[in-house]
Amino acid sequence: MIEEEDDVVILSDDDDAPGPSGEENGKPISSSPNSLRKQHSDEDEDASDSSDDCLKDLWEEALREADGASNLSDDLSKSQDISQNAKKFHPLSDSDDDDDPKPSSSQSTAATQATKKPQKRRGKYTDEEKAAIEAEKKAKKREKEELRRKRPANCLKFIILEVDKDLVEIPTLKDVLIYTPLDQIRSEVKSRSVPFSICWHRELMPDKNDHCAREPTPYMLQLLEMTMMETLVRDGELLNHLKNILRTNKSIERFNVIVYGKKQYFAIQKKGGGRITKTQLEEATAECHLELGVSFTHAETAQEVSEWIYRYTKAVANEPFKKIKNSWQNNFRFHLASEKSNGIRDDFPNIWLKSLKKFKRMPLETCQAIAAIYPTPAALIEAYEQCADGTDPKLLLEDIMVRKGVGPVETERRVGPALSRRIHAVLTSSDPDLLMNDVD
Repeated sequence: MIEEEDDVVILSDDDDAPGPSGEENGKPISSSPNSLRKQHSDEDEDASDSSDDCLKDLWEEALREADGASNLSDDLSKSQDISQNAKKFHPLSDSDDDDDPKPSSSQSTAATQATKKPQKRRGKYTDEEKAAIEAEKKAKKREKEELRRKRPANCLKFIILEVDKDLVEIPTLKDVLIYTPLDQIRSEVKSRSVPFSICWHRELMPDKNDHCAREPTPYMLQLLEMTMMETLVRDGELLNHLKNILRTNKSIERFNVIVYGKKQYFAIQKKGGGRITKTQLEEATAECHLELGVSFTHAETAQEVSEWIYRYTKAVANEPFKKIKNSWQNNFRFHLASEKSNGIRDDFPNIWLKSLKKFKRMPLETCQAIAAIYPTPAALIEAYEQCADGTDPKLLLEDIMVRKGVGPVETERRVGPALSRRIHAVLTSSDPDLLMNDVD
């Protein structure tokens, strides 16, 4: 039941279902204009509050965006300053001050001129300067060409083989110079002062008139048949024969002999044709080798003789280049160290350690303990010689302490008398038949 009083609608307790203006939570809802106006004002306040919150959120977001933009502008300005500084200052400059004044134009010009490479002289050279420059170029070119001629790939092209005519007149050796590879070598056959001999000449650089001079080499080779060797060995004249050749040719530093037909000669000897034995021939050649340094080689056919001549020719041709190579190596003398399985480096200071390591049951620690006191064999031998009266030099090393390991596992022991006697025997004994098992 609804009663109306002064435009106020009151909902009675008898109504179960509230109307559009019913009660909420047991409280009466006013439907008067004032109450409605109040209700609308409350709703407007709530809407204004929510709109204020939205504006506040939008404003805060705008502020954050503005802060980001300002930070970005700061970063851009900083980066521009850095780039300007990078352009203004060299990255390796010691200066840290961005406000340093720029160098003046005169200073920059002087610095630029100082850093510029020296330019070649422009203009005409005098006649003397032109001649000096041309001479220097020719000298360098000549030196380069001389080195090229001495290289193994080219050296045989400038070697001339000079052969005595008596050698090629031997019936079995008339074609000795046409066998390969000796046929590639320039050769000349002429009469020489030493019969059956061969020598070599080296062709030099051409002179101003394009004339190539020849330089004789200090080497000579002689071919002797077994019939000649038989006469010289039987009469005991082989040594005198070679001495006379070396005496008349003092420029010869190395002399070699090719013995031709040795096997055939001793094959005939078995049938009763030979007059000297192999032992006589070997003794005679060994005497010449020991006294004069003459080497003997043996050849049985013309092909073998040709091959031996080619080997000697190649060795003579390579000799200048080998001298250059050896002289370069001698300027840098050193011993290459290499790690060995016994733990000792193979260099000069440790050769004494390697020598001691050769003894049986000789660990590296014992070698190092002995070498620490006696660093060289000479020092140990001198200590043996200086042993006082009553001191046995054989036991000089027995009390040397040997330490092995590190820390709590370190052990210490003596060298001992047995090893001391062995080392003493090796360094002081003059008996070539002494065995280590015989040492007390």
